[in-house]
Amino acid sequence: MFEDDNRAIATAAKLRVIHGAAEAQVVNVYLVPTAEGGADATLIGNAQPALADFTFGDSSGYLQVPAGDYVVFITTTDNAQLFKSGSVTLANGGVYTAVARLAPDDPENTAGLTLMDDFAQP
Repeated sequence: MFEDDNRAIATAAKLRVIHGAAEAQVVNVYLVPTAEGGADATLIGNAQPALADFTFGDSSGYLQVPAGDYVVFITTTDNAQLFKSGSVTLANGGVYTAVARLAPDDPENTAGLTLMDDFAQP
């Protein structure tokens, strides 16, 4: 069970990531600001993982993240890319949850994300 803390913060977004892909026991998760050319132009480059050595079944807890547009990358610990998202917007006061999972029907990605909380539009 993962504890919820849905209290919004006016000066930052709150992001929780849950690792739900048993096929990749340990991964790195990157949250890279979207490049001027959009998600396709965004690369990991010299970015540091937001979550290094993130283990299956773990939760990041709620991380405070500056508002902005980001591309999420999930890699193996030796940096083989498993997933690259499109541009994801995080807003101040937003509370977001993303569950990393297997994406067997996606030829571009081994992994995928299920987005919840403020990612979901009513």
